[in-house]
Amino acid sequence: LAVLLVWSPWERGVPLPSLVAPSAVVVREASGTRRTLEDGSVVELNRGAELRVSFSAGVRRVELTRGEAHFTVVRDPARPFIVAAGGREVRAVGTAFSVRREGAAVEVLVTEGSVGVAEAGGGAKSLLPDAGEHAVPVLVAGQRLRIEGASQANPARAVRVESVDAAELKQRLAWRIPRFEFDGVALADAAARLNLVNRSQIRLEGPNLGRMRISGPFSPDDPRTFARLAAASLGLVVDEPRENEIVLRAK
Repeated sequence: LAVLLVWSPWERGVPLPSLVAPSAVVVREASGTRRTLEDGSVVELNRGAELRVSFSAGVRRVELTRGEAHFTVVRDPARPFIVAAGGREVRAVGTAFSVRREGAAVEVLVTEGSVGVAEAGGGAKSLLPDAGEHAVPVLVAGQRLRIEGASQANPARAVRVESVDAAELKQRLAWRIPRFEFDGVALADAAARLNLVNRSQIRLEGPNLGRMRISGPFSPDDPRTFARLAAASLGLVVDEPRENEIVLRAK
């Protein structure tokens, strides 16, 4: 599957980047890792994802060899951005989408803008059911396209398009949210880490609470959930005596 992003000439976005010689690099990263490519586009990698990036003066090419990645692409009508994965082609006129590769199956989820889908190799034959022979159908934000891999029992690739509601979209892309991974961290240190990035502040009330140890992944922008989970695992009580203050104390 190749993802080709195309914008109208009047959608300038940022200034065109300088011409560069072809280059290639393989990237393997943990979940939620963000990388800014040389043109300013941002790619976020799910755990185990592998990309091969090869930019030239005329094309920005990324091959997703395995796993899942989310792309937010800088507009450049003169230099198309292509994501290859599994032998099909998707032409996008939007700016943000994810691509997931599971063996021979490929899934595209549009998070912003719209995506046109066609056969690979520049043809215009639709991949979507009930579309015309030469139509180039469009997936809009909140829609998902899944192409199942062919097999000996089913030589044709099954194509499915469905809408994704806001709750499912959030859950589906939850891996993009950075997380604090605490492994036996003192509660005082963990609370301090969250207090650095949130308006709501966690306060420990009582002797020796700060020495308690806590483990697990936590969202850095959700101190209330952290406090509730800490209280449940350590036998504490959560209280919010005033706005933007969260108190953890012994029972």
